Amino acid sequence: MVRSPLFFPLTMTGVRIAALTADVLDYFVDEVMDRTKLLPHYKRRRFGVDLVGHSMGGLIIADYLKRYGQRKKIRRVVSIGTPFEGAIGLKS
Repeated sequence: MVRSPLFFPLTMTGVRIAALTADVLDYFVDEVMDRTKLLPHYKRRRFGVDLVGHSMGGLIIADYLKRYGQRKKIRRVVSIGTPFEGAIGLKS
């Protein structure tokens, strides 16, 4: 796997960990914005961060937006295969 300084891999599972990961994601978004501001062509532009989440990653992004979305740091969100309604086997 190629490691990029702007890549945030999630390897944790579980609902409790999702809340903690949303806090870490907030720190990561701040880091991305700080690094981007160092680039000359972004110094005077207003910009936001694009987030892509797959499965649990989409739930973490949703929690992040619920808790930190008012800060207007996110430009776009893509969620792929995110179980917003729960898993099929777990519905009663």
